[in-house]
Amino acid sequence: MQRLNGHHGPQVSTLAFRPDRSAPRVTELQLEAGGEKGLLVHSSGDLSSMDISVSVEDEESGLMEIHWFITTSPTISAATTIASASLAAETMPAASCAPNCRCMKYAATRCYKRFYDLPLGSHAPLHPSAHLSGHEATIYVTLQAKNRANLWTTSRITIQVSLEKGTVVSG
Repeated sequence: MQRLNGHHGPQVSTLAFRPDRSAPRVTELQLEAGGEKGLLVHSSGDLSSMDISVSVEDEESGLMEIHWFITTSPTISAATTIASASLAAETMPAASCAPNCRCMKYAATRCYKRFYDLPLGSHAPLHPSAHLSGHEATIYVTLQAKNRANLWTTSRITIQVSLEKGTVVSG
């Protein structure tokens, strides 16, 4: 067999392989309502009218899915979970990924949405046992993001619920 370069012998192909070793990056995780950020939470009614606003990026293999939890403990369990939901990353053809859009290109042919507003009240109603009004409480908003290489990252914010004044603490 004669190859294109004029030499005889078996044809050899080279394939470059770069494994994805980095988990997605989660930034701007916060509670939001009506465009306002850094909100105070005084009750479960306040919380159910808010959204979780977040930016998730992964340039190497692309975002696959997002899971979020609101809990009464930093440890996620059925007993401490007030609300939770999961969603797949929204993808689109790369041709629709313009330079100033709210998406990110991760392959020659695909883009994915990187900014998400997750409505707490309509996505997963607050659990009936979530009695936040009438007393001080600490709640945790935890977001887990997975990329197409099955690498996870976890990000959390802590919210102090108070009858008088609330504080959001990043963590």
